[in-house]
Amino acid sequence: MTRTAWTLAALADAAVSGVRPTRVEELVDHVGERFRVGFVEDSDGRRWVVRVPVDAVAAAQLEESGALTELLAGHVPFAVPRPAGAAALRDGRRAVVTPLIPGRCIDFSALLPGPGLTAHVARAIAAIHNVDRRLFEEAGEGVYRVVTRRGLAVFGSFKNQKKPLTPEEAAELHEKKVVAEIGRASCRE
Repeated sequence: MTRTAWTLAALADAAVSGVRPTRVEELVDHVGERFRVGFVEDSDGRRWVVRVPVDAVAAAQLEESGALTELLAGHVPFAVPRPAGAAALRDGRRAVVTPLIPGRCIDFSALLPGPGLTAHVARAIAAIHNVDRRLFEEAGEGVYRVVTRRGLAVFGSFKNQKKPLTPEEAAELHEKKVVAEIGRASCRE
């Protein structure tokens, strides 16, 4: 077991009363990741997720997402990772511990039209879409109108281009970037 894995187990123990780690699994770091993440199993067989922000920006994101998930929990028909506790780090950041929500990664490219998993995913997306935007405002999240958000996404797709693009090239590039972002968000392996 690595030193970091021991640290994650200790943070879970400090953050949540009654958690006595018996097993810990550290996720492999990828360059550019904003959090060190590990899974801890306690003496009662419960599984926990420990997230440690790697810098101040990640720490702020973790705090904001905690506020949002608390508010979302009562407005969507699925489980959200609600913080069970936090442990302070020496530099002022906080490690956050949440219960592990059972499930598996979804390969969106393998979803087939019709009932089953695709319909469940569609209902989950619809539930998020139907959440009152005031809830996001209350959590301190940025709220954009569709036209503004689309404009920001398009700008982000093209800001590093070295040559002008035709409308067809621009649409294709934007679509590729959106698909790539959805794939990254769906499953971090």
